[in-house]
Amino acid sequence: MIILLEQLTRTIYRGTRGAFATDARASAIALQGIERQFDLGLTLIERVIFYIPFEHAENLEMQDRCVGYFQQLDDLATPEFKEITAACVVSSREHREVICKFGHFPHRNGVLGRSSTDEELEWVEHHHGWGQSKRDAKGAESL
Repeated sequence: MIILLEQLTRTIYRGTRGAFATDARASAIALQGIERQFDLGLTLIERVIFYIPFEHAENLEMQDRCVGYFQQLDDLATPEFKEITAACVVSSREHREVICKFGHFPHRNGVLGRSSTDEELEWVEHHHGWGQSKRDAKGAESL
């Protein structure tokens, strides 16, 4: 269910607000699963997918959770998975830094109808946007 709500919508609705429409539901399901310790019965790679909704959340508490969960996975990882889990830790920290700085992901501004500050536009110009296009990042006033 997490993959459907979190990843499939990003693919199907890329470049529209629909790409993020089910993020809150995906996070809620992941939180419920963690409360019931469902994640602990999954493989490391399955747990990566389980925790991704927290990385995509525009919420610092969820970002903190994500960094912690990915760090735990990295600590548990065997050598064949270490490169993947280490990359997850780096990515989660990068996502968290953006939320700390802006309170949201600036590359989503345009499709979500938000205005962008000059600082956000500068950030978008020099960042890969995690799969979102730079055109989609323009603030509502630019559309």
